[in-house]
Amino acid sequence: MTQVAPDSSKLLVIRANDETWIEVINGSGGVAVQRVLRAGDNVDFSASPPYRVVVGRADAVEVYVRGQPFDVTPHARNSVARFEVR
Repeated sequence: MTQVAPDSSKLLVIRANDETWIEVINGSGGVAVQRVLRAGDNVDFSASPPYRVVVGRADAVEVYVRGQPFDVTPHARNSVARFEVR
């Protein structure tokens, strides 16, 4: 089954294809989310950019920025991706 890209009104969407963990820090420096995601889980963010994002098991997620696929592979080291969304 092909998944449809999320609504572009969402600044950041993270979809888990397998178990992984994420940490997202919002624009005011607070932890927006820090938890384990299971296959099928989705989290999305629309307010307070920028976001600093850390994804464990980068190969287990799909990331969308403003509705467009975002490749986390170039930002991954030892399977942990770190990137910022403005």
